[in-house]
Amino acid sequence: MKRLWPLVVWILLFLCPAESLRGLGHGLRREVFFLNLEDGYFGCQVNESTDILQLLELSKLCDNNVDCYQGTDEQRDRLKCTDDCTKEDGTRCLNGVCLDSVCHCNDGFGGCNCQVPDENECKYRPCDIFAHCTNTLGSFQCSCFPGYQGDGFHCEDINECDNPVFAARCVENAECCNLPSHFLCKCKSGYIGDGEVHCEDVNECAIPGACADNTICNNIPGNYTCACQAGYTGDPYETCIDINECNYAGACGRGALCVNLPGTHKCECPEGHNGDPEEECVDIDECLRSPCGRSAQCTNVHGSFRCSCPEGMSGDPWVGCHDINECEEGTPCGTDAECVNTEGSFECRCQAGYQMDSTHGCIDVNECNRPDACAENARCINVPGSYKCICPQGFSGRGLTLCENVNECERNPCGENAECTDTIGSFICSCKADYTGDPFKGCSDIDECTALENPCGRYAICKNSDPGYNCVCPPGYSANPNPTVACEQTDVTTLCKSNFDCVNNAECIEGQCFCKDGFKAVGAECVDIDECLLNPCGPASICSNTRGSYHCECESGFVGTPPHIPCKGK
Repeated sequence: MKRLWPLVVWILLFLCPAESLRGLGHGLRREVFFLNLEDGYFGCQVNESTDILQLLELSKLCDNNVDCYQGTDEQRDRLKCTDDCTKEDGTRCLNGVCLDSVCHCNDGFGGCNCQVPDENECKYRPCDIFAHCTNTLGSFQCSCFPGYQGDGFHCEDINECDNPVFAARCVENAECCNLPSHFLCKCKSGYIGDGEVHCEDVNECAIPGACADNTICNNIPGNYTCACQAGYTGDPYETCIDINECNYAGACGRGALCVNLPGTHKCECPEGHNGDPEEECVDIDECLRSPCGRSAQCTNVHGSFRCSCPEGMSGDPWVGCHDINECEEGTPCGTDAECVNTEGSFECRCQAGYQMDSTHGCIDVNECNRPDACAENARCINVPGSYKCICPQGFSGRGLTLCENVNECERNPCGENAECTDTIGSFICSCKADYTGDPFKGCSDIDECTALENPCGRYAICKNSDPGYNCVCPPGYSANPNPTVACEQTDVTTLCKSNFDCVNNAECIEGQCFCKDGFKAVGAECVDIDECLLNPCGPASICSNTRGSYHCECESGFVGTPPHIPCKGK
């Protein structure tokens, strides 16, 4: 946003010591004086106080009768009050003041010598706030201030930065900044200088506190970056804290100890281990150098080792261990077992045919539990310390090596109409097909016609035979395709017991099937008779065949009830 500057219609002079100022009021200590040429008046302070001012019309500026603080005599020469505004026709500057040979009019007058009453339109501020108003006789003129453009009523700031000539005055790393009525070259952020001569990079890394502790500052043109040092994390512009690498899996090798350090960490192999702690720490096997006593047992543990006398030996494992004769100390073995002392232990031994149990005693071995103790089909019998094999009934031979099957069917042990089947070690008697009974005593024929449910096909008759049975079709029927499957009716007039035994459109009358009225037998079927073929209705009538009968009606234009009453014309 452009800054609004005060209207340049006032000349304000805050007068300081004489040696520091030039212009109006020069030499007047602390005197306040202002001149408004547009509105036709001036002002000055009444006394030493700058709070009380008086306003006077311009014509009184040079008449020496104004009571201004410090007087106006000293100001006359410096304000350049002149008396050369009189025209050739004798017209003087009466209603104004002559300054630098120019007649400046009081409010309400105009003309070259302020001789004509004229309203000063400039006092109404008709021009743009960034324009200068000049009163003319009967009118006024507006002109934009330097650095602005327009018609005076509307003045816009000139953006000098759009002009390549002005923009070129800004050096590299500077930017052109447009301001009200002027412009300036300003170094970009991260650079320092006047913008028109040079802009140098600011080394922010040289500024204390630019980055947090434990960081790396990197200066770059126009800026800088902060990064936490290796082994640290956080916001490098606020704070970087140490990373405890030991909290992460794999920080050190397998079996190594992790020690966190500021910004880093170190890996160490624990006592009793060696190797590269970054890769793996391996336990030192102290037992390889045999540090224990004679016959002692060395056990390697992580980071150390342990010496102990093995079971069955006693003594100081760091000096030496000696054997214990367990067989002399009581009875370590169980029933029927023999104790044999060994180096560091003892053994309990059993005789042949016996085995050790959980109490170190000897129990009989059941050789019959072995699948190959006897020959196939032999029977195994366990005895104390041994076993024996025998062939069972139905087999013959030595049980240990062979038991051969005996074929009992060779002596025909079964009854009449029975069959004998030899089995391993025995035999089976069974009745032949279509026979039943005790196969060892004798078998009799089965009447399948009564024993079986529906042994023959539909409409077929079952007849028993020895052995087996036969299916035959009754009179009026033929096999389709054979009686065991079904019999098909070939003649309507078959024997019957009820209407259910007759085909469609037939009925059972006195034990025989006959076609119903209106039907006739055609092979094994009763078909409808077309009575209309015989013209039963008479002339002028229409005959309609129906299932098992027919229907008569007169043609159109005729009346009657044929065939009883012939059809006649109306």
